[in-house]
Amino acid sequence: MGSSKKDFYTVNKLLADFINGLTEEQFSKLVDGLAEVKYVEKALDSLTRSKYDEILLATAKIKDRKHRIEELSSLNDLNTKAKLIDLCKYINIDCKSKDRVDDIIAKIENYVNESSETIIDKNEKSTGLEERLDEIGNELEKFMNVDEARHFLVTNKDVASKTNLVKLARKLRVYIEKEASYDLIIETILKSVVEAKIRSYTIRKKM
Repeated sequence: MGSSKKDFYTVNKLLADFINGLTEEQFSKLVDGLAEVKYVEKALDSLTRSKYDEILLATAKIKDRKHRIEELSSLNDLNTKAKLIDLCKYINIDCKSKDRVDDIIAKIENYVNESSETIIDKNEKSTGLEERLDEIGNELEKFMNVDEARHFLVTNKDVASKTNLVKLARKLRVYIEKEASYDLIIETILKSVVEAKIRSYTIRKKM
């Protein structure tokens, strides 16, 4: 951040908004030294992570290092030092705001050069998983028995982890609470997909 008057006003507004958002009790504890203000960086959202993964994959596929640097230098998604630094943080490269843009790009290129096989392999595995999750979703929607559907899910190695199970839920457009356990996610998917289908079929049959 620069030391301009605009930056000063921006920081003061942030502080004022923060203080206005406190309750009287919270404000008192802060003044009395019983609470503290912490700086916490926001985690990258899934869209940004996906965008960075695409950039890394595209540059990893470029064999010539000079062309790779040219590609990184020309991307709109990396057209500021701040964006380049964010990418460095994502891939755990030591980078500082005082570093020159060219030096930051060189660090990123060097990382891609050393990790190109890993980057490409990770993408291929991710693509394969997405396709398998699509297949699992399609198969699940065919079940007319909840117990059979449950057995199908809990014995499938591709959704053995909570992370992949949540990905499946998203594909099926099933809302999952962030703190939900693995078992609860299974039951939520079954209710939203299989049980809902059975109820709909029963209602149509009675009509």
